[in-house]
Amino acid sequence: ESPVSENVVVSMFRHGDKLMVVPFNNTDEKVLLKVKLNLDQLELKTTSGLKLIDKFGGGEFELKNEALEFPLESRAFRMLVLEK
Repeated sequence: ESPVSENVVVSMFRHGDKLMVVPFNNTDEKVLLKVKLNLDQLELKTTSGLKLIDKFGGGEFELKNEALEFPLESRAFRMLVLEK
């Protein structure tokens, strides 16, 4: 989907079959972020039951149809790691 703002960005880092997603909200407002991951393009196995664990702030988010949705506070980031 289109970004909420050019000041809301998502970086991805991949090493082998591991993936880290780092969204950053550099705005003054809390946002509801929607991220779609193309697991085939990322060359990751598409299996059910995948979730992303926030290793920095806590919490976990289930990947549904290669997408996830989560709130992101103003001037905040998450460090989401893909786990099976």
